[in-house]
Amino acid sequence: AMLPKSQSHAVADRACWRQLPTAFVHLLLVECRHVYLAVMCWYHLLNTVNVRCSLIQHHIGTRVVEQYYVDLFFFGHARETFVEFNKGKPLLLPEKGIAD
Repeated sequence: AMLPKSQSHAVADRACWRQLPTAFVHLLLVECRHVYLAVMCWYHLLNTVNVRCSLIQHHIGTRVVEQYYVDLFFFGHARETFVEFNKGKPLLLPEKGIAD
């Protein structure tokens, strides 16, 4: 049975509105993901650069700590590391494996 044009448009409009929430969620979660990632990367970059500049200006070396995490995450195991900074306050990074 054929519906009059006004009823067929109303049915089509209702069908479109039912699909809108999933399309909107898809837009926010999938299509805009690269925008969110770019913003978060820029935020992280700005923070990292400023923190490292501040540490360098105050003559605080972070190479030992960075090397600990490089060993842990890229080589799978890091040896125990003891670092003294901030007027002799100790930082102990325990021996750890990536699977621990």
